[in-house]
Amino acid sequence: MPISDTKLQEILQQYDIRRTQAEQRKDQCVQEVYQRLPQVRAIDTEMESFGLNAMRSYLIHGHDPVQAIAALRSRTEELQQQKKALLSSVGYPADYMEIHYTCPICKDTGYVNYQKCHCLQQQLIDEAYDQSGLRRILARENRQSFDPTLFSSQPFGAEALSPRK
Repeated sequence: MPISDTKLQEILQQYDIRRTQAEQRKDQCVQEVYQRLPQVRAIDTEMESFGLNAMRSYLIHGHDPVQAIAALRSRTEELQQQKKALLSSVGYPADYMEIHYTCPICKDTGYVNYQKCHCLQQQLIDEAYDQSGLRRILARENRQSFDPTLFSSQPFGAEALSPRK
């Protein structure tokens, strides 16, 4: 039984909710760190202004763009290391201020390059499985409830093995 469009829309709404919650958690973490470590805010502010400052420097002073990019890259790495050190100094993991999606592959959208992500495919499979009723059947009909004594220990006709074996 295929999944209805309504059910697919419900699943995709759940993805939207998860993505929004992940973004909100990230924002809360950022604000928490900024309150506790104002130096991190200063680092982030400096990194946010890099592109604009590099462009301004190139336009005004005509600096070599390759050198400017190399200097920018070096300063970025330096600031990222400072930020990681500050975070770890108070017990935060290095990725504390980053967004953490349930599925980092599709970033909780359900799609990667216009194709269904494996997580969405699995959710659709699970939904079809639930709709089929197999989950209920397997809950009671499984290896734990299997009774081999229901099968004869005597071979049938010319067969070498019995049904029980």
